[in-house]
Amino acid sequence: MNAEQLMQQDTISRRKIVDQTDSNFFVEAGAGSGKTTILVKRMVAMVEQGLDVSKICAITFTKAAAGEFYDRFQKALIERSTAPTVEGFVQKPGELGNPNNVTRERCLKALNDIDLCFMGTIDSFCNMILSEHPAKAGIPSNAAVLSYEDMLAQYKKAYSDIQKGFYGKDLQQLCRRFRAFHDRPDAVFLGTIGKLMDTRNCEYVFEHAPGTDVDAALKDDKAMILPVLRTLLERPELKYDNQAASREAWDTLQAKEKLLFTPWQDNVNQVMRALNTIGNIRLIPETDLSVFGASGATVFQSHLTGTKIKWFEFSEDGLKPIAKKLQDLQYSVTMEFLTAASDKIARNLRADGKLTFFDYLLYLRDTLKADAEAEGKLIKHIYDRHKYFLIDEFQDTNPMQAEVFFYLTAQNPQEDWKKCIPHPGSLFIVGDPKQSIYRFRYADVSAFLRIKEMFTGDVGEVVYLTRNFRSTHRMRSWFNRTFQALLPDTTPLQSKYELIPLEEEPAPDGTFEGVYSYEVFSGKKAAVEDMDPAKVAKIIQRIVGNPAYQIRQRGDKESRMVTYQDIMLITPRKTKMGEYIQTFTEQGIPFRIEGKVLFSQCPALVTVSRIFAAIADPHSLQALIGALTCKRFGFNLNVLHRLKNEGYDFGLYAAHSEEEPISKAMAILKQLVFRSHHLSAASLFSVILEELQIFKYVSAKNLEYVYFALELLRSAECSGQFSTLPQAAAYLETLISDASDAERAISLTRSENRVHIANLHKVKGLEAPVVILADPYKKDQAPDVRVQQQEPKPLCWIFSVRDGFSSLLACSGYEDAKDDETACLEAEKKRLLYVAATRAQRVLIVADAINSKGESDEKNPWKFFVDRCDGDFFQKCPVGEIAAAPAKVTVSANELYAGAKNLLTDTTSAESSYGILRPSQIKLKGKTSSEDDFEDVREAEVRTHTVRANAAVIGTLVHSLMEAMVSSRNTAPLSALAKEIASEYEAESDAYVQLLAKVGTVIQNGGFSQEGEAPQDILSVLLGADEVYCEVPFCRKSGSDIWHGIMDVVYRIGDQWFILDYKTNADAHDLDVKYQEQLAAYVEAFHDLTGHTATPLIYHIDV
Repeated sequence: MNAEQLMQQDTISRRKIVDQTDSNFFVEAGAGSGKTTILVKRMVAMVEQGLDVSKICAITFTKAAAGEFYDRFQKALIERSTAPTVEGFVQKPGELGNPNNVTRERCLKALNDIDLCFMGTIDSFCNMILSEHPAKAGIPSNAAVLSYEDMLAQYKKAYSDIQKGFYGKDLQQLCRRFRAFHDRPDAVFLGTIGKLMDTRNCEYVFEHAPGTDVDAALKDDKAMILPVLRTLLERPELKYDNQAASREAWDTLQAKEKLLFTPWQDNVNQVMRALNTIGNIRLIPETDLSVFGASGATVFQSHLTGTKIKWFEFSEDGLKPIAKKLQDLQYSVTMEFLTAASDKIARNLRADGKLTFFDYLLYLRDTLKADAEAEGKLIKHIYDRHKYFLIDEFQDTNPMQAEVFFYLTAQNPQEDWKKCIPHPGSLFIVGDPKQSIYRFRYADVSAFLRIKEMFTGDVGEVVYLTRNFRSTHRMRSWFNRTFQALLPDTTPLQSKYELIPLEEEPAPDGTFEGVYSYEVFSGKKAAVEDMDPAKVAKIIQRIVGNPAYQIRQRGDKESRMVTYQDIMLITPRKTKMGEYIQTFTEQGIPFRIEGKVLFSQCPALVTVSRIFAAIADPHSLQALIGALTCKRFGFNLNVLHRLKNEGYDFGLYAAHSEEEPISKAMAILKQLVFRSHHLSAASLFSVILEELQIFKYVSAKNLEYVYFALELLRSAECSGQFSTLPQAAAYLETLISDASDAERAISLTRSENRVHIANLHKVKGLEAPVVILADPYKKDQAPDVRVQQQEPKPLCWIFSVRDGFSSLLACSGYEDAKDDETACLEAEKKRLLYVAATRAQRVLIVADAINSKGESDEKNPWKFFVDRCDGDFFQKCPVGEIAAAPAKVTVSANELYAGAKNLLTDTTSAESSYGILRPSQIKLKGKTSSEDDFEDVREAEVRTHTVRANAAVIGTLVHSLMEAMVSSRNTAPLSALAKEIASEYEAESDAYVQLLAKVGTVIQNGGFSQEGEAPQDILSVLLGADEVYCEVPFCRKSGSDIWHGIMDVVYRIGDQWFILDYKTNADAHDLDVKYQEQLAAYVEAFHDLTGHTATPLIYHIDV
């Protein structure tokens, strides 16, 4: 298609999405196409066409996206509820229609009911539905989602119970066999069980282990190889000694002789490792292989240099087949036990209501499938409440999600979800297969493409959004050229790149645009200034604040210089972010990071955690030593050992003289132990941090991590993740060991003008004028898991499990499945390139890794872009006027602590930067202005005088009564209402209850007579008003003053707005005059908030 046809296709798609709310759509939306905007517009269009907002569900991929949806939907409803009807209005494609009274009323109602509209993740949606129908799902009513740490604790307990026989003798026997095959069985169990628990919807592919023991299964192999090993032991003169690996192999053979020549059954893992090492044995070239008998020529082969034999080594038919058989047998035994264990553990956890988010999705899918097989009563019941589903980022979801929503929207539920036909307008799916980058979370782009194929006929229609509103014409042209070459065709693993429709190219305006590369070096010989972090810093320093680099964004009338916040740095690895953080800190470049938080890199947090652990468990010598050797106390471990040998009592409860430094430290810790009995975990953390003045002793590196950890600690404590200080200490240890999955965008700098550093998997939905693709060194990883979608159940292979750099479990077979998964990962690598580049609005700068030969490294993950750049940044882009680096400001920790100590006692230097004012506290005016005039007691401070206190209580009670009568539209029984309000404010005296009943009776029967302009029968007026809002809070800034308060009632009759302020003053005369400045403040605030002018009124209630 040409540019005009592409633009027309996009235009038609946008028109359909907004106008045809009674149709189902599958929307393929490219990067920068405005999919969130169009999705929100469809939701507003649904409201304006009369659909109930409470029946709309927007399903997002992240909590942050859900929050953004809520904000944008709310803003759109506010705008549309007040938008005027436009004469001669022409509706543009993808835009909403001309507002009218009906649409305004519908949007206003939806705005009032917006919290009834579900906007959240698939996890929270499944949780909500099953929490409403626990019996149907077979879970207890108090079921809850457990954190990763809590679920790990459940797995540990289950593993212990299995060994004790609590899960039955059969599983106990399988466990015994499993443990015999591993020297680290606990690590294997905990490292693998989570993978199985999160793929329980699959059928696992593995060979079942034979019933005989290992020695019987390998009888023939042992009979062949053991005589060979015996001969080697008896003929050490055959040892080839000129290679380190060979020497180690010969040493291992001698050291493991007993292991190898006794039964292998209980030492399989050790035998495997020994055989793998022994496989490196080399024999001298003079060796006569006949000494090994008939098998010598089969087991060994010559290693030639030219035509000369350099040594003899084990052949492919030597030790490798035996080691492979052992590995596969170990794998089969392990999988047999773990699959059986995961099934039983899941059933027990389900019965106990201890679930994961995956459990909720799986159990909801299974529940709906069973219901569809029956009469579909539950599905129809849920559909009565939730009718319209809009699903975002569909390419990144678990394929089971599609099954859930096809069941829920089915006109006639079928057991086979693919046969379910959705109700018209009930299903709206948005995604971009080119941005499917979460295969490690079992997202499957092929599943996305299969669902897309289903949207034909009665199911729905596929539409495309291909326009790009994010990037400049030059960047969009580069995207078309580059990604048409990268993603030329649709395949089972990939979606074809759809060209961005381009308008006529604008004339050059001299601003900074384009795609550039920069060379970086690595290795021991590379200079620091040539490495990537330094090069990136140099690029940033060149372009920020430099008049030679001007940019213009959407909405900018004039071009401007680049700022730090215009730059995003993207890395393909999480682990190397620290290098950029360190360089930026040294160079004075402000930044914020998004990705995994490495708490271990925060010295202050490590120090606080060590002291916390000693206080939490005062009887632990190990914890005490950790505290004493931390930087706050700084004792050398050797000194502590010497003191212990000299008889020093390291018990915290022992009596210590404070003369020695060690005893002073012990006294400090002992005092904290006593205080900790009355402190929460978060409070103890704060006490250690502040009172021990930690920053006097450690650097402030990654300071923000301390406060993030405190926030996590407080949150975990409030949610019940732990209840004791030792448990809290274990939680902190998890953080500083970097075992936590905590991720967050972090910056201690208050300014928004910061470079954004982000891991590639965290950048979707983000954009920046200048994007730098850095860290060009990521290595490919062999696949460890494969999930293959098929009916009736997906297949799952677990190829390997690792613990850091060591292997816990592996299998040698399933090469076809490994190749298939490798192909999937290769396809995803291309999509990662697409996601990374399309973040750029104007400029893309790509790292070019140069290898030791001086050539561009083919393993560079950004290599595809390097070959398509406009040139080298440092050669193409002028130096210009480089802005001076911001001066580093350093302060003494001692000065800060001294200043903090004097902060509350020395106020001579204090100066307010703003003032806080309440309209209700403005000095009253009038003919007889007096401080005894009664002001709004809910906002002003209540004086201590008894009469004033009673007046304050009365004022508060009366205000609450009026709010309740208006909000309930005068339907609540007055006597009950009076008692409830009095009870709420602990004013349950009969006098107060009778007073409220009397006031309410007067209000219901024509109201109090008014001296001012307020209507006497105020209740009738408010019940008949077009709009009424009670207790309206506001906050506005005027100059250096901040005004805040609460308007009692705001109401509208026709086009006129009124602000009503209740007063209970003893003197009802001249209230309009006395409170004129307070009323004027309300009127100004209302105008600032809404743009409307309101008439202020005072309603006097004579009590």
